[in-house]
Amino acid sequence: EINNLQNSNTEKTNTLKQYITYLNENKNNWYLENGKLIAKTNEVLNKLNENNKTFNINITTEKEIVYKQIPVIMYHGVSDTTWGLEGLFMKVADFESQMKYLSDNGYETIFIEDIKKDYTGKKVVVLTFDDGYVDFYTNVLPIIKKYNIKTNLYVITNTTNDEKYINEDQIKELSNSGLVSIGSHTVSHSALASLNSEQIEMELKNSKKYLENLLGKEIQTISYPTGSYNSAVLNIAQKYYKYGITTINGVQSMGNFSKYKIIRKAMYRGSGMSTFKNIVNSAN
Repeated sequence: EINNLQNSNTEKTNTLKQYITYLNENKNNWYLENGKLIAKTNEVLNKLNENNKTFNINITTEKEIVYKQIPVIMYHGVSDTTWGLEGLFMKVADFESQMKYLSDNGYETIFIEDIKKDYTGKKVVVLTFDDGYVDFYTNVLPIIKKYNIKTNLYVITNTTNDEKYINEDQIKELSNSGLVSIGSHTVSHSALASLNSEQIEMELKNSKKYLENLLGKEIQTISYPTGSYNSAVLNIAQKYYKYGITTINGVQSMGNFSKYKIIRKAMYRGSGMSTFKNIVNSAN
């Protein structure tokens, strides 16, 4: 349509040529989709609207919708010595290198319950830890204090008397640090989708009640053990929590955000720094 325009006014013709030149020079900042001109920036959108009006070009223009991506990272343990599944335990030096990278490169770490806030212009990352191993208290806490990093910790509430897990006093200290949001990882770490509705209700309700009585604050988030959930789990989770965390692999886009099916990227003992950088660099 632009190329077929005819205008005897020299000044207007020159302006049209300038417009065509502008479109060619900025071809990476606009595209055609379903008969519409889609602009990637406000500057290009304004230019399209201005010139389409000048030359009576009958084509709809719109601003491209770019949804914010917030990587939610899943950890378990941070310890040089391991027990159980070795791969779940990130080495301490590796974890500190990752936290230093976040601090040095201007990333903001947030609690899950704040994920819906406006973070325009900020690079935002969510760090989550499942299970509540004692090494979170001994190894993770000093590092996040050093770099002022916020984290989210999901506690199995029937493990607080097990020396491999954090105890009640440690949970309180972590919660009061201002750097750790405590959430539920159920009472017994059962695969929720394998339970009946009454059992699911017990796991979700009782773990929440236990933590709220211990901490004197609302527990808003649950992480589903082993990533196991179904429609019954989701329905009951909505009765007690504001957010639910899965183990579905991916970077969380706020354009495809489901409060009870938040997705994550996992970091394991063998995950290198390049893997970590690739994950956090997906933040926009």
